[in-house]
Amino acid sequence: MSRLPERLGVVLDANVLYPQWLRDVLLTLAAMGHYDPVWSDDIIGEMRRNVLRDHPDIDPQHFDDTTIAALRRAFPAAWVQVSQQVVAEMDNAPEDRRVLAAAVTAGAQVVVTANTAHFRSARFVDSGRVAVLDPASFLVAVVDEHQELMAAVLEHLASNRRRVSTVADVLDELDRNEALRPFVEVARDRLL
Repeated sequence: MSRLPERLGVVLDANVLYPQWLRDVLLTLAAMGHYDPVWSDDIIGEMRRNVLRDHPDIDPQHFDDTTIAALRRAFPAAWVQVSQQVVAEMDNAPEDRRVLAAAVTAGAQVVVTANTAHFRSARFVDSGRVAVLDPASFLVAVVDEHQELMAAVLEHLASNRRRVSTVADVLDELDRNEALRPFVEVARDRLL
C-alpha cells in the first residue's frame, strides 16, 4: 500500500490564477494550510501574459513587482522545474501537458483548472494518479469537508480586501465569475 502524502499538493493552472478574486480565495486557502500550491514558471508566465494582454493599462514591471513578487514571497516552495522530457511523457492535450507535467514532477494529487477537458489522460488522470477539478468543484469540496476553514477564508478576505466588508460582499464578487456560481450558491446556503 502506498503511503499517503502528509500534505495535499495542488497545481493551480494559469486560468485559475488569473481572476483576482478566485486567486485570492485559492491562495488564502493555501496560506491557511489546506494544501500546498504548485506551479511552474510556464504557468505563471501564461497567467502574466493573459493579464497584461487583457489589461494593457497595467504596467508589466508593476505587475511583476507586486503580484509575481508576492507569489514568490508567500509560496517560495510552490515553483517546480519541469523538464521537457516529463512534458513529452504526458498524454493529455498538448497545450496543457506542461501543467500535468508540473503535477507529476511535484507529486501533486490535484490539478485545479477551468479547462478540465484538456486533461483527459489514461496514464495519469484516468488511472487516479492525479485528480483534475474545476475551481468551483474544488471549492465546494472544501466547504463539504472543511466548512469552518472556508468560512475563515471568506471572512479574512472580507476584512482585508477593498470594496468589501462582509462575506456576502466577497461572494457577490465571486459570483461575477459565472463558472464559480455552483460554489457561491453552496457557500451562501451554508456559510451565511
